[in-house]
Amino acid sequence: MIIPLLLFFLLVTLIHALFLSLAKLSKTEDKSKLWKIHYFINGILWLILLSWIIVIQFSPPTLNFPLGIKLLGFILCLAGSYLTFSSFRKINLKEAMGHRFFSRSQTKWVSSGVYTYFHNPMYDGFFLVFLGLGFLAGIGADFILAGASFLLLNVFLASIESLSSQLTWRII
Repeated sequence: MIIPLLLFFLLVTLIHALFLSLAKLSKTEDKSKLWKIHYFINGILWLILLSWIIVIQFSPPTLNFPLGIKLLGFILCLAGSYLTFSSFRKINLKEAMGHRFFSRSQTKWVSSGVYTYFHNPMYDGFFLVFLGLGFLAGIGADFILAGASFLLLNVFLASIESLSSQLTWRII
């Protein structure tokens, strides 16, 4: 069950990266239509992905950790959730989906809140949640998801976003 999920995670990430790259290359008048397609398709794909991840949490545990490690997992889940939701509060869902790549408006660097300490708090939050779930629930697939989350979001997608924006602007 984990291999299809990882492949789907990879597909969602690649589609998101493709749309960001297309936005960089497309003409200004085409970007609005491209944004609507991107927002719809990626929104549905992320909902499917997150639903699938929730279903996996009902799998029987494959690892048995002592209570202290489970407590650490709970703390990591809380920290990851805080990072993710704090970044969503700082920037809205539209901006989190990459709207800045499809619009001409100049934006400023976010330098307050969780963005003071983390470059990509939303991606870091996903990683911490999956890592914490692995310790808390004892499901080995969560550790694999944590690694995939780090590689696909923090490394690959963050690099694509940096290249696409040329580090000249960022959302408020």
